[in-house]
Amino acid sequence: MNLPTDLKKLSIEQCEGLCGDIRKILIDTVSKNGGHLASNLGTVELTMAIHRVFESPKDKIVWDVGHQAYTHKILTGRLKEFYTLRQENGISGFCRPDESVHDAFISGHSSTSVSAALGIATAMKLSGDKTHHAIAVVGDGASTGGELYEGLNNAGKSDTNIIVILNYNEMSISKNVGGMAKYLSTMRTKESYQRTKGKIERILDKTPVVGKPVKNAVRNSKNAVKNMILHSTMFEDLGFHYIGPINGHNLEELEQGL
Repeated sequence: MNLPTDLKKLSIEQCEGLCGDIRKILIDTVSKNGGHLASNLGTVELTMAIHRVFESPKDKIVWDVGHQAYTHKILTGRLKEFYTLRQENGISGFCRPDESVHDAFISGHSSTSVSAALGIATAMKLSGDKTHHAIAVVGDGASTGGELYEGLNNAGKSDTNIIVILNYNEMSISKNVGGMAKYLSTMRTKESYQRTKGKIERILDKTPVVGKPVKNAVRNSKNAVKNMILHSTMFEDLGFHYIGPINGHNLEELEQGL
């Protein structure tokens, strides 16, 4: 296979099977070499979806900390060398641009991804690239770092092609504490808007003559409808379009959201 390009040719079922194989490789390798297991097992489908929707290395993926990018390494042509993970002269446990053109940013410290992705997205904009994106993948553990919010504050109003994926799995080196951890937990439970939106769209789809113009009108007034059901999120207030929560292990949902 020509990875990651050929991933787009696979069916969802084939991709799901490949995700299972990748998990076996991760468990086998990390059990022998050491490394980060949980964070990588949790991002297998997410990584697959990112590479199927976007076009790396033209689209730049910035992994916060970089410790959850093992699947990314496997899907970008480093499977044969993956057994050397974290070994001398082997594959790095973090992202390294000198290791692969698909590693957009060398990382190892948390909360830096949005700022880095914003810099990349700004460079794309200045160079006239209006097609490709910079994608920052940040975990909720890194959301306790102030630099993340500096990046969000600048990125939300930047008018650049930047996408921020918040991987909320309630996992970090130690328990997340503080107001933001509580806020993210609350956001996760607010699925009423998504359920209501889905029900309305399904009803309107059954009556295409009347439903289509009504559906368009609802879309145009989406923010007003959404605010009646659910107050805007902090991210929307900063200038982002927020979609979620999405099941991080459902490939179809992930690809639709991305």
